Amino acid sequence: MQSNNLAYNKLRALILLLACLCIPAKAQTAFLSEDLPHQPGQYCRAFFSTNVNIAAFIGQTNGPQRWDFSQPQQPDELIQRTDIVTPDDGGNGASFPAAAYAERDTDEPSSEIAWRYYSLTNQGRLYYGFYNPVDDPVTPLVVYDQPTLDVPAVVQFGQIWSRSVNWTNVVSFVEVIDYHFTANASVDAFGTLVLPQIGEVPALRVTEIHDYEATWEGFGPIVSQTNVFCYWLSPYLGIAAQTLEFGENTLFPAPLDETNACLRVFESSSLTNLPSLTSVNGLRLHVQTGSAMLNWNQNTNCAAFHLESTGSLNSNHWQFIGLSITNTWSDPLMPTQKFYRVFSRP
Repeated sequence: MQSNNLAYNKLRALILLLACLCIPAKAQTAFLSEDLPHQPGQYCRAFFSTNVNIAAFIGQTNGPQRWDFSQPQQPDELIQRTDIVTPDDGGNGASFPAAAYAERDTDEPSSEIAWRYYSLTNQGRLYYGFYNPVDDPVTPLVVYDQPTLDVPAVVQFGQIWSRSVNWTNVVSFVEVIDYHFTANASVDAFGTLVLPQIGEVPALRVTEIHDYEATWEGFGPIVSQTNVFCYWLSPYLGIAAQTLEFGENTLFPAPLDETNACLRVFESSSLTNLPSLTSVNGLRLHVQTGSAMLNWNQNTNCAAFHLESTGSLNSNHWQFIGLSITNTWSDPLMPTQKFYRVFSRP
């Protein structure tokens, strides 16, 4: 994502030059839940496929990693559009009175397939439930017994969190089934994500272990299932890519047609409506144990700091390299010159 897409408050930036010899690498970005699309009118479009080699996308833990999701649309891929809409879109908003917005999925060109209901708080994103008539035409409406915090306000490498919810559903029109869902999340990798038509963006990978326990009312526990869900968080974009690996199918009465799924964003309205940025003061750099150590004056009136780099001032090609929630950043030294600039964002 290039900086010429940004709406700057000030065009001036403090720039530092570094010319040293070492091994190139990336620092770790942070992610803010406020970068998840949440304003009605925002949208993204993504390629969606099933039964693919997701191991090739997931890669290793730690970092820096490079995840290449940049392939053009494949013959077996659908285009899925997700629009941010008001909770009453689709006619089920009354079941989610605390939700501030919904995500509506559409298989292009016009097949609306699901709605998910959310709000953003100081703690992060709250998830209230969903309406999915395609996967469950009998009881498509699911309202959680309590909202679940699925993305914390600030996400950083090494962070972990857990959540759980309950709901009731009707299976085969007559059987009442109680579901208990648990997710254990770990931010287990960081690096660069390469997306089709968008290019390179800094990202964090979150791996969640999903456990479903189903209990038949009046008879006791009947089945359990564990799935592995990975998603990549990128500043300004939100969730930029996803993979889902299904465990042994015990939840559904009929065999599933797929064992996994993959989604990769190629277009997002978020990239055309970015926050204004302001140059920081007191930007300084020194070299310490093979790394360029940057620091600058703290600003208590901003949410995070936006960092960019370039190899040449003549190219006017500044690459966004990440967000920092502190007034420091470290970057392993490069074999060629490298320029930095830092902005505060509201």
